[in-house]
Amino acid sequence: MSRITNTLIALLITTVCTTAAHAELWLPAIFGDHMVLQADKQPAIWGKANPNQTITLTIDNQRATTTADAEGHWLAHLPRLADPGPHTLRIDAGPDWKVIDDILIGEVWVCSGQSNMDMRMYKMDQAEIDAADHPKIRLFRVERSSSETPLDDVEGQWELCTPRNVRDFSAAAYYMGRELQQHLDQPIGLIHTAWGGTGAEVWTRREVLEANPILQPVVRRHDRNWQTYNDALAAWKDNPTGSEPTPPEDRRTVGGLYNGMIHPLVPYTIRGFAWYQGESNVWRSRQYYTLLSEMIIDWRTQWGDMTLPFGIVQLPNYSDAPRVPPATGSFEELRESQLRVSQSLPNTGLIVTIDVGKPTDIHPLDKHTVGKRLALWALEAAYNHDINGQAPHFWEVNFDTGSNEVELKFANAAAGLTTSDGGPPRGFVIAGPDMRFRWAQARIEGDTVYVSEAKVTDPRAVRYAWDDNPSWANLVSGDGLPVSPFRTDKWPGITDNAR
Repeated sequence: MSRITNTLIALLITTVCTTAAHAELWLPAIFGDHMVLQADKQPAIWGKANPNQTITLTIDNQRATTTADAEGHWLAHLPRLADPGPHTLRIDAGPDWKVIDDILIGEVWVCSGQSNMDMRMYKMDQAEIDAADHPKIRLFRVERSSSETPLDDVEGQWELCTPRNVRDFSAAAYYMGRELQQHLDQPIGLIHTAWGGTGAEVWTRREVLEANPILQPVVRRHDRNWQTYNDALAAWKDNPTGSEPTPPEDRRTVGGLYNGMIHPLVPYTIRGFAWYQGESNVWRSRQYYTLLSEMIIDWRTQWGDMTLPFGIVQLPNYSDAPRVPPATGSFEELRESQLRVSQSLPNTGLIVTIDVGKPTDIHPLDKHTVGKRLALWALEAAYNHDINGQAPHFWEVNFDTGSNEVELKFANAAAGLTTSDGGPPRGFVIAGPDMRFRWAQARIEGDTVYVSEAKVTDPRAVRYAWDDNPSWANLVSGDGLPVSPFRTDKWPGITDNAR
């Protein structure tokens, strides 16, 4: 073998070894062509490269520089950009570089939850799909993924909003984004990360659940289910008769969807969250107040911004309407927990939907109204538009009126109160010390409602729209937004002790 041949072989071996040892510049899927970066903030960009490598990001002749840590992880913040674009971002890491094209600067919302947020546009009218040609709206749908440990990446990509691309995207998120784009005249980025049939506990970090005594039973039950499966599997392997034991579903793993579908997005710079979930937690409605509160606080903590707006879609009406005054139920208790969260956590709004459900279908198709109301809330809460983005909600009660009438005061009622059909207010029940509820008469005076029933001479409690399907309830704001179900009492409920 000649010296030249030996030299070529040596060079080839050196090149192969060098290439194998070289860490290629890597970016998570959330960064790609057609993405939207949040306006009025310094967008976070992160990835991996060689350890201690200098990383330079260039956009509009502006630069940001950072250094990868000993494991190659790096994060940098771009300067604030006002021009909506399109822009091109170049990322240099030594000899490696990547270019991201067609970047818009606008408003980014994370839209999450279970099946009603996950309901896709292909279930909507074809005319709505055909009209979904909005180049300034960009869509990122996170593929379903559950993990016992936090993941670095998701499967998905940014796409322009076209009739073809919108078909498999969240209908509620799309309608919200379309309304925002029309009102703001800015690019809109929507991140759809939802999975049907999932409880809020799977979207919450396990550590958060373990730290709260009210939520610890959720973790213990989850662990028992897995232990039961493992024991059954071991027994089956020793004596493989019958069918093999079926493991618990991945989507039921506590913290699993946070790890697989939320954590990889942190800390992508966003404006806020839209959340449509709760059906899977109805049997633990009272606990849901603590669960949802802890989840919201932790998401904001992970994103490093405790002021991020968080919109909660209240559960719509479902099941048959009652023939007699309802006393208590689980859907109404879940709605009450959602209301309480919106009242107790700052920058948290409630989107009431008790008028857009379907008694025979827990997945109502009217996602246009849901999206529009989400946008109305966001326009008021996140963009300070002079509108009433949320319906009035019950604030205080006065039983000492000198008669058997009960006085109910409402907050956020600048536009006054009225009824959706022009008739007298319906949906109120009243009870005395016997805790027996009766249908009640009601009248409106400005932002106040007076409720009474002749047979209840010593009223102790009033409830409104307190049923799984309060289709008869008609109290709305002057702007037409339905008032949330509520009760004035704290009498025992059916889910008080459910954990």
